[in-house]
Amino acid sequence: MEFSTQQLAAINETFDKNLIITGIAGSGKSMVLAERIIHLVKSDPDHGPIAFFTFINTLADQTKDYLRNHGVGLEENEITVTTIDRELEKLINAYGTPFPGKERHFNINYALYRATRKALKEEHPEYFKKSLRFRTDAWNRFCMDELKWMRVHDIETLQEYRKYLRWGRGKIVPTADEQELLFRLYKAYFSLPIVEDAFVDTYCNLLLKALFKNAHLIDEENRYNYVFVDEAQDFSLNRMLLVKFLTKKHLTLAYDEAQQIFDTGDVWHEMNLDAHEAAHHSISGNYRNTAEIYDLAKDLLLHNTAIAEDYYPDVRPAIHGDKPLLYAFSDEETEVDGIAKLAMDIAQKHKDATIGILCSRQALAQKVRLHLFYTYHIRSEHLASGEMYSMERPGIKAAAISGSKGLEFDYVICAFLEEEKIPGIREIDEELYEDALNKARNMLY
Repeated sequence: MEFSTQQLAAINETFDKNLIITGIAGSGKSMVLAERIIHLVKSDPDHGPIAFFTFINTLADQTKDYLRNHGVGLEENEITVTTIDRELEKLINAYGTPFPGKERHFNINYALYRATRKALKEEHPEYFKKSLRFRTDAWNRFCMDELKWMRVHDIETLQEYRKYLRWGRGKIVPTADEQELLFRLYKAYFSLPIVEDAFVDTYCNLLLKALFKNAHLIDEENRYNYVFVDEAQDFSLNRMLLVKFLTKKHLTLAYDEAQQIFDTGDVWHEMNLDAHEAAHHSISGNYRNTAEIYDLAKDLLLHNTAIAEDYYPDVRPAIHGDKPLLYAFSDEETEVDGIAKLAMDIAQKHKDATIGILCSRQALAQKVRLHLFYTYHIRSEHLASGEMYSMERPGIKAAAISGSKGLEFDYVICAFLEEEKIPGIREIDEELYEDALNKARNMLY
């Protein structure tokens, strides 16, 4: 691939001071970060540990594939590619965190799970009599992973949980009775206010409180010489402070304020990463979309009053293609079948292409996948935590829009849009859908 002058300047910027990279959707920020890591590895054999942090598992997985496909192994080059929350969880598991009201340190996740399990067992002992596996530590570790998996996939009913395809979720398969018990545990566990908070910022707040009071607890081997952050606009201040703490030598941030889906503010400025301390590179071009897709995405973004009027520069791509197509359906079931048929038609005509079905919720993405599989016997990949997939492999891939940030596809089906929300939709949806539209290289539906 040929890089633009702006992209090459960002890739080859020196590492003697921190770097902030800005750019619109489709400007190639994620690829620039990956190439910058490759440049570092090749130019400095003594680079030491490197970390790439993002907010989305799918983007972390795509970056791993990109580095490996370009001859850069992760283990041999001491490269960690993960989400900041997984890194946080690793530190919690390694060191423990002071829990309110307790003097000793322990793992918050597992302690809350055990308390929930104990309360449920006292209330409904009959469920636990149906499975002896709940007595083993290995089974309970699986249960913790399963509860997190259910949370990520927005499981709302026991029937929905049972219908989910289990590809790539390990060798353990719960029985029907165990599934019912797991679902009850899931509902009880996530009804605890402390758990709800923990999945947002409580873990981060508690850990940072401990870190800043006892920074010596974190071994040097758990810090990194070079840190790269993608989708930095979605990192809270606490998470960015953690990133800064884990960085020994150099930090590179990439962000686009128009793609911000959480109200995090300009955290890098609050960290004093401003023009006086960091180098800046702006990538103004769009190198992903056709001009027609770009026009539609720009029109949607211009309705977003949270973004400055002159934010979106006039960088219309030179490549032209067909105008995006709009399909209207009378009800959800008809739309599910229509999306499935459209995806199959695209896959049949373009066998080497990636087709992204992007939905407002994970449950809707899974609904399309189930319909593809049970009605037409077509397998697809689910871009979600705990699933097996590859962005390098052609085929149909379904995901929630919020879980596909930073990814791109040859063809995109932006599904389950509501007529009254085009374009007069609330701002968070405007940013999500604008980002979704910009994921299509060749054609948008």
